[in-house]
Amino acid sequence: MRSQRFKALSGRKKLDSEAMIDFATTELHRLLSTDKPSYNRLQLCLTLLSGRRPSEILSSGDFAVAPPGLPPALNQMVYFRGQLKTKGDGRRDEWYLIPLLCPPDLAIAGLGKVRQIRPDFVGMDLKKINRIASATRAASFQSMFRKFMPSRTRSYVLRAAYAAFCYRRRSLFPPLENFHDESVLYSQVLGHSLGDADTAAFYRQFLDLVD
Repeated sequence: MRSQRFKALSGRKKLDSEAMIDFATTELHRLLSTDKPSYNRLQLCLTLLSGRRPSEILSSGDFAVAPPGLPPALNQMVYFRGQLKTKGDGRRDEWYLIPLLCPPDLAIAGLGKVRQIRPDFVGMDLKKINRIASATRAASFQSMFRKFMPSRTRSYVLRAAYAAFCYRRRSLFPPLENFHDESVLYSQVLGHSLGDADTAAFYRQFLDLVD
């Protein structure tokens, strides 16, 4: 069961969402100001701040404030395309709005920097990307987020943290402010199918772990 993955977090004090968001935002600014930033550190910051999967940040995803033919994004939201793990062909190419936990221009610049550092990842087999990136991702995650989470925690919790933080702050995002059912909101911001009970329970459990 996916819910077992949060065992390392149970019984701990609640996660400080403001501190985690501030850290990731500051770290992303720092990485963008350096000549050769770590693409894994960029990816981890962007996963927490945008909720996108590592493979989407490293390979398939795009952000835009106003894609051609669509109205400008709203209040700290961006359009996103390139979602993976969807039904059918496994990729969602249409643009849709997602909330951000950082300024949109910062997220767009961060994703652009990832593309600049690893252009070879675009179009590469996703299993190969994961093999390459996972070799150093765990160490990067521990060095960045161990002060917020227990040492046994793994980087997949960043998407769950993003979803919970969005739910807590839904009043800041006009399209989400009336979503009082967290499962529905999670489906909207993470791109999950409604009715996936196991996935919903997995993310709902994390909501109790954040302030």
